[in-house]
Amino acid sequence: MNKRFRADAPAAFDVRVMNLPLNARELGVLFFAPVSHETAAKLIQTLQRAFDAGFRRVHLALSTPATGSARAALALSNFLRGVPLELRVCNFGQLDLAGIVLYCAVKRRLCAPGAKFLMSGVWEQIDGVYDEAQLDQARNTLRANRERMCHLVAEATGQARKTVAQDFEDRRSFDPLQACEYGLAHEIRVDLIPGTELVAILGDLAVAGAEDLLQ
Repeated sequence: MNKRFRADAPAAFDVRVMNLPLNARELGVLFFAPVSHETAAKLIQTLQRAFDAGFRRVHLALSTPATGSARAALALSNFLRGVPLELRVCNFGQLDLAGIVLYCAVKRRLCAPGAKFLMSGVWEQIDGVYDEAQLDQARNTLRANRERMCHLVAEATGQARKTVAQDFEDRRSFDPLQACEYGLAHEIRVDLIPGTELVAILGDLAVAGAEDLLQ
């Protein structure tokens, strides 16, 4: 594969890409953070560096322990679908709706015993002062993003779009077995990340000292 891809990301991002030897073929990426524009940029930058370093297979371990941005989730989902890497994803903790959208962007989906899938609400942060028309536009955008997320989950799971929309409305949750029956996950496994080089993207909710586990 001689393709290359580039993604500009702020230099201030401290993404821990450890050595990335050219002769290595597989990389593990641990993503334990809410889905936001910042964490999405971190993941894009990490995958770009991994590809440039010669990795072609990436094991993405996801846990998104807080409600994430719909816009960031949709943008990152599109990126994961088109990135020139062989991806495998696993839910090792808890996925909110934004995390589920990222999870469904990958063809091979694993799940740890005890993990959870939460079809939580969709949100976007609005700063500044808005008039009524602008607020209506923001609500319409949020609804459109929700519909797009519904479509992506339905497409990945094989569920009817109406069913997924109702599950969004009910904020349904799934344990690993239910996730497999629904079509979210393909397999429940303990060995989610094989012995590979490992990169961590940790959000503010990561426990103190978690970085030390990856030394």
